Amino acid sequence: MSVLAKIGKAGSAVGAISMIFVGIIVGIAPAEYNVSTDVLGAITGFNADVAPELLAQNGTILKALAIGGCIVASALLVLSAFTLDSVTRLFENFQNNTTPFTLGNVRLMRKIAKFLLIQAIVQFVIFGAFGGALSNGIGITAVLIVYAFAHIMEYGYQIQREKEVA
Repeated sequence: MSVLAKIGKAGSAVGAISMIFVGIIVGIAPAEYNVSTDVLGAITGFNADVAPELLAQNGTILKALAIGGCIVASALLVLSAFTLDSVTRLFENFQNNTTPFTLGNVRLMRKIAKFLLIQAIVQFVIFGAFGGALSNGIGITAVLIVYAFAHIMEYGYQIQREKEVA
């Protein structure tokens, strides 16, 4: 499992770097490479007769949307990379230790849950309730499951410590 987490971490890092690169390219592209007002009107639903001043700024609007999308995608991919880094370390700890019930593993579980919570919040803020509905609340569900396992592991650690003292 740690191999899959490492691959996911590498993919997330490459994706974040790619999105930053795309954002930079879009940001420095000359203004004359604008989308026609007809295309922008079709995308946004605006009629060129109703909102000509908005459609006249199509290059600026689309650049801002594209750059903003790249920033959000990069942030989510970076959060995924951090999450998968902690998952990798957790799996490696499971393989290297005789017991999973260590305070280090409990800390890693809580860290994973915090990263997942931040991702869920960012996705909800950016995509709103519609985005939350698309994911079926899986972000919050995953956070709660990871926190529950962290508490179970902490309880196991306490039981293990009590047996060592007795």
